[in-house]
Formats: sequence, structure tokens, C-alpha cells
Amino acid sequence: MIVTIPGRPHDAIVGELQSEFNRAILFANLGRTLCSLTTARVEGNICSKEPDGSWIPEQLPPGRNDRWPTIVLEVGVSESKKKLRADAAWWLASSQGQVHVVIIIYSHW
Repeated sequence: MIVTIPGRPHDAIVGELQSEFNRAILFANLGRTLCSLTTARVEGNICSKEPDGSWIPEQLPPGRNDRWPTIVLEVGVSESKKKLRADAAWWLASSQGQVHVVIIIYSHW
């Protein structure tokens, strides 16, 4: 088993991106349309994942449950680009269309 413990560089990038995304939502007058779930763990059919950030509509459309976020943020400081792309593919495929956008940020600190 390999466990990656997020460190200061990872947390700094995630915190800044979440803040900027939330500011952009407010700037676009969408402040009451999206709710931040931050890192709420989601159980898939085979495994579970915890995003670095996530958002869901405040008012869910008919037929939509709150199990999956609509937008997911994945940040990689110690992860490879390949792993981040695999994470993005997992979110999109496992959610069966509930996740619409996965933002991946790859950075070397």
C-alpha cells in the first residue's frame, strides 16, 4: 500500500485555487448557484476518492443526487501527470455523467 500525505506545497496550491475559484464564482454573480464541498470523500463502485476541491449546484436539478460533485479539483505536486489524468478519468467515468468538469493542476514546488 502506498499512502501519499499532502504536504505544505500541496495544501498551499489547493487552498489558493479553491479561493480563486470561489472568487471567480462570486465575480460572475454565481455565488448562490454553487456550493463548495471541499474534500468530501465519494464512494465509487470499486473504490473511493477524496478530491482536493469540489463543487455542486445549490439547487440540484430533478434526478440529480448529491453523491457526486459537478466540478472536481485534483492537484498533483508529488503525483505524476499520468496519475492525475487517471484520477480525472475515474471521476468522469465512475460518476456516470454526474461530474461534468475535472480541473487538474500539475505542479513542481
